[in-house]
Amino acid sequence: MDGQAGQAYQGACLKKISPKVLILLWDEYEESLERPLNSKKISASEAFRWFTDVKDEKVYFIMTGSKEFGGCLQPILSSVYQPLDITLLTENDTNDLIRKPVEGFLKYSDGAVQRIYRISGGYPFFVQYLCQLLVDHINLKLHRNYAEADDLDGVIDFIMDNTHGHVVATWSSLKDQAKMTLAALAHTIRESDAYTKPAEVIRTARKLGFPMGEKEYNETISAVKNIYLIHRQDDRVRFRIDIFRYWIKYNFRTFEDLKLENDYPPYTDDDDKKPLYRKILLYVGAAIVLAGMLFGGYKFFSKPKLKTGDCVILKEGVTEPCEASDVKKEKKEYITSRKQCKIVGLKGDKGIVQCPPSNPDITDFDICLKEWKKVECK
Repeated sequence: MDGQAGQAYQGACLKKISPKVLILLWDEYEESLERPLNSKKISASEAFRWFTDVKDEKVYFIMTGSKEFGGCLQPILSSVYQPLDITLLTENDTNDLIRKPVEGFLKYSDGAVQRIYRISGGYPFFVQYLCQLLVDHINLKLHRNYAEADDLDGVIDFIMDNTHGHVVATWSSLKDQAKMTLAALAHTIRESDAYTKPAEVIRTARKLGFPMGEKEYNETISAVKNIYLIHRQDDRVRFRIDIFRYWIKYNFRTFEDLKLENDYPPYTDDDDKKPLYRKILLYVGAAIVLAGMLFGGYKFFSKPKLKTGDCVILKEGVTEPCEASDVKKEKKEYITSRKQCKIVGLKGDKGIVQCPPSNPDITDFDICLKEWKKVECK
């Protein structure tokens, strides 16, 4: 229908219903209006002219979508539209939406209802989408009139290979950093109801090669929380709409799979290498300490520990023993003549020895224990 025909049809409708107003319902405007505008299938100038013409008429629009107007619709409708935030369904409302349309034909177990609620997050579109696929799955493959929680496994497998445009559109609208963060979160959480902490998500991201730190994580979580993808509990998070977790984990297993708009070098944090350096230093240090212990042990075990009462003689090669500096020359000569002496006292690494009294002026004197060795007393 061209512009003139459309205007004629609109005029006829308004005349027919006068004095009532015309309300047009526009579901998923991203697919039916915004995408054609972006691809030039619909002329932006003609759309702008039409919306401008009808704003003074008794014509109203109710448009539904998963996000606010993009670049094409924003300038056209910015002066006339009023956004309304529609929250997710409660668990009771979701239960009604699942069971009431097929009451008397298909019976859902409580487990099936709870699982649909968890996978959909109470998002009306996904609730109905899952139910439609589940009914088809039961009718075509299982041939029974009841649904169990495990029946949804086949539905999830189908969605992974036949993703609805709504999932793809939501993913495409995200910035690169949000995609990396959600991919890391999907690979961190292993159970639907499990929450995880920032450090675990960042650790997973770095294992996958995503360039992400705490700052990027916090910014992303705050942003995607506003579009109901994430549920936050204190500092822990999980997916609110779990179908995204399944889909992201299935489709984006590596950094290359993300196919981001901008180029990012894969994560190679030097901090992750530092522990290796620390280990090397630790090993080297341990080897030095061990060598010192072994060397010290060798020295320790290579000679018996001297004690009071032991007979000792000066070791070979010692010509200048470390006795006190005031020792008389005769004492030094006597000591270096390798006479046998006996330890009569110990003071740390020194000792006091007495030697045979061949010279009455030479009694006891100090020695350095390391210069003497034990012998059998004669």
